[in-house]
Amino acid sequence: MSTKPKATGGVAAKSRKKTDKKECTDKVQAKKAPRKKLLPILRNDPWLEPYAEAVEGRHADALRKEKELTKEAGSLADFANAHNYFGLHRCANGSWVFREWAPNATSLVLTGDFSGWQQQLKYAATRIDDHGVWELRLAPDDIRHGQLYKMIVSWPGGSGERIPAYATRVVQDEKTAIFSAQVWHPDSAYEWQHDNFVPDTKPLLIYECHIGMAQEREGVGTYDEFRELVLPRIAADGYNAIQIMAIQEAAATEEKSALAVCLDTMLEYEGISRNTQFLLDRGEDVIQILEENLMDAAVLDLKGCRLDTVLYYVNMDIPVLALLEDGSAVLLVGFNEYNTGILDPRTGTIDKMGMNDSAEWFEENGNQFITYRKAG
Repeated sequence: MSTKPKATGGVAAKSRKKTDKKECTDKVQAKKAPRKKLLPILRNDPWLEPYAEAVEGRHADALRKEKELTKEAGSLADFANAHNYFGLHRCANGSWVFREWAPNATSLVLTGDFSGWQQQLKYAATRIDDHGVWELRLAPDDIRHGQLYKMIVSWPGGSGERIPAYATRVVQDEKTAIFSAQVWHPDSAYEWQHDNFVPDTKPLLIYECHIGMAQEREGVGTYDEFRELVLPRIAADGYNAIQIMAIQEAAATEEKSALAVCLDTMLEYEGISRNTQFLLDRGEDVIQILEENLMDAAVLDLKGCRLDTVLYYVNMDIPVLALLEDGSAVLLVGFNEYNTGILDPRTGTIDKMGMNDSAEWFEENGNQFITYRKAG
């Protein structure tokens, strides 16, 4: 008697097939899922794994910044060489062209020795596109080699004096301590002494340095000291490039008051580095701090003296501290016939103020001046 084989399958078999099919599909999808690509620096250095998120975030920021910088320029190389387009240039026919990027400006005028530091229409730049580029073209004799200049930039709600962003030469007046751009196009260009110099950059070994802090002695180091005493040691250690850190003016912060910035700057004039904020916090006053640190000078309390009197000391390259009614301070560091040069400790910049306006402002603040007289 033949017996039919029992049917296998039914609902249970169908369910099992569906489950097997789903598992198979999941495995295929898992294989197809793209694996997150690690940055080479993370792939090659497992010690950075705990910081992968931070490294990737900074990398993403760098890519975003590159995209921002190259949006108009086209490439990082073009952006880095923008000084070939912006700034002041001598044309082949002897004329001059000046360009500046100032997208928020409403007007831009060059001022300098050539205009008596007054705004003149012939030195007014014109906005030439929608991206904020301003341009000024001048005849060959409108400006000359060696003359000083700046920009007067106006914007909605104000205006100010600025050094062009792409100035290739900036100098400081020895008497006023004020910086200005300088026209630089000598009749004879500099002659390179080594025509065939090819630096060894495989690999490029960069030594990061700060010229002002590179000396063992107290005080601010000079370029000559760095060239003679430090640079040979850097070369002897095998470095073939240096990166010079920027030298910035000090500015008031939450940790350092305006008065401390002014005192620090006064002492730095004499090559003395002190944390005067610490001295102020422990109760020492301005006169006491200066007397303790300027041992070879006589500290002078000139409260009540007029501005024209205290400028005598500024003319001797001695800064004058001016205390203000709100408890802050500024530093008088220069002057000319028309203006004073005042260090604003809130920004670390040296600003000009008209002579009459300066006298009135200091008088309103009680003419509270403090300076010193050098021995001898």
